[in-house]
Amino acid sequence: MGFNFTVDPTHELLLLWGIRVNCAVSFCIDVLAIHLLWTKAPAKTGAYKYLLFVMQTCSALINLHMGGIFVSIPLFPLIALYCDGFVCKSNPHACVVSFYFLVLSCLITLNVCVFYRHQAVLPYDHWLKLGKKQRIFLYSQYAIITQLMTVFTYFAEHESTGRSEYLEK
Repeated sequence: MGFNFTVDPTHELLLLWGIRVNCAVSFCIDVLAIHLLWTKAPAKTGAYKYLLFVMQTCSALINLHMGGIFVSIPLFPLIALYCDGFVCKSNPHACVVSFYFLVLSCLITLNVCVFYRHQAVLPYDHWLKLGKKQRIFLYSQYAIITQLMTVFTYFAEHESTGRSEYLEK
């Protein structure tokens, strides 16, 4: 503690515990939403139910990541933060890349949900209507190409110590 030079350490501790309490409450709500999607969603929703399930699962994992694994404490007035989670102390770069992967997964699923709903309202003889195999191919290509950014980010050059010379000065 005491990394943030502009805030009293007790305020920093309160912020840390506030983040963790928020994570616990929102994770419980996310798990409840996942349970309701899995058990109470009508069978007529088809693949849309599973897309919402994946998006809610990604949201729950993001909450768990930001509240338990990668607890970020802002360093005001700098536009920066430092990590106080238990995993990020060993490899902060992998922790940030995993968060990037989760956020991209949630956004990809959101885009696929929107595309799926737009395909559902098109008439069968419309020229923009795609068949099931074409949709699955398009969705998978979109997801793979977008998630390749996380692979490239993981193997990009980064500082291995987890500290910045700028912050140390």
